Amino acid sequence: MQHLTMTSTCYKQIISYGLAQLPYEACGILASSNGIHIDTFVPIINDHPNPLHYFSFQPQAWINTLYELQRAELQLIGYLHTHPTEEAIPSSSDLLGFDDQSGHLLCIVSYKQKNSPHLRLYQHLPTAGMKDYPLILT
Repeated sequence: MQHLTMTSTCYKQIISYGLAQLPYEACGILASSNGIHIDTFVPIINDHPNPLHYFSFQPQAWINTLYELQRAELQLIGYLHTHPTEEAIPSSSDLLGFDDQSGHLLCIVSYKQKNSPHLRLYQHLPTAGMKDYPLILT
């Protein structure tokens, strides 16, 4: 896969949800009906004890989301979280918590510039670590 596309509706949902969760980190998943077009964003409750700087999926919400994806025949594409005050670059704790063997992507949205949030996708490459993954909005 050379790049992914994302609907503008999905992008707007992500940006709006992240803004609504400020000053805390927001999280969720990205899914697709065909494996190359991100058309679904599912927010998941961040239940980390320090949500200003970290995120973790609320376990029951995570389980419910996985069942819903299966029921809707959607493919999990990646994990999303926000950086309320930092750039959209994986932190050391992001890398520790990321299952780089899954093939899923990591999406980070930065609200450092609240008037122009910045979304970036990353893919883990075995020999090169985390690298930007191209995304085209449709």
